[in-house]
Amino acid sequence: MAFNGHFDAYYERLGFYLDGTYFGLDFEPALDKGESKGVSLRMGIMDYGVSYRVFGASAAERVSSWNDKASSPIFDIYTDGRTIWLGNKAECGRISASMDASVTAPVIGGRVTVDITPKWYVSADGFGVDNVSLTTSALGKVGYRTSFFGVPASVEAGYKALSVKVNKPILTTDIMMHGPYIGLTGYW
Repeated sequence: MAFNGHFDAYYERLGFYLDGTYFGLDFEPALDKGESKGVSLRMGIMDYGVSYRVFGASAAERVSSWNDKASSPIFDIYTDGRTIWLGNKAECGRISASMDASVTAPVIGGRVTVDITPKWYVSADGFGVDNVSLTTSALGKVGYRTSFFGVPASVEAGYKALSVKVNKPILTTDIMMHGPYIGLTGYW
């Protein structure tokens, strides 16, 4: 099971965002299933921070001119914290072992959005940090502006990659997650 969600809120050029990723994996033994229940892995990653629109239309200007001509490119910079939580559990017969740990690291990044036409746009997002060994993310997407029930909205499709390499006394992991996604965003 995997889940990813994203929330942005803007006031003029200042923004706040929250981005969460969660996934769980269960590995069952191939041999001797009676003795062992296997290994379970759960991981959660939460990004939370502030952004500033360096150039381009403010959030209010974008929404007020939603159906107008294509606007100038937008560039946002942001800084945040990324908290990584990892939980492992192994069960073999009557013996069970589990461990939960978390680390938090600062993140600095940027996002560029360019209109191709008044309705179509492309966006790229990337950030990284070297505090917990390495944690980076990249996101590329194509979006189409429309409206649902009178609310400005966009339908998006893209590809996201997230790499986490942690080598701390309380947590050691090296995971690369990537894949396509689709999304629906409402603006009000």
